[in-house]
Amino acid sequence: MYGLSRLPDEIGYALIAAGVVGCIGFVRWENACTHPLLQMSLFRRNPVFTYSNLAALVNYSATFAVDSC
Repeated sequence: MYGLSRLPDEIGYALIAAGVVGCIGFVRWENACTHPLLQMSLFRRNPVFTYSNLAALVNYSATFAVDSC
């Protein structure tokens, strides 16, 4: 989120890239663990769960954008 707020600058692009790499690393780490913190199969096998979490993310992101101004 901080990278998006700094987007015209080069640091914004670097922060976004670091966040994407971190998310990919987290997903790979969780898939390799025997007892993961967050089971990725919940997102793959249950589309209702996936889309409801995506809707909540969009809702909270929009609320944060309005409240932070």
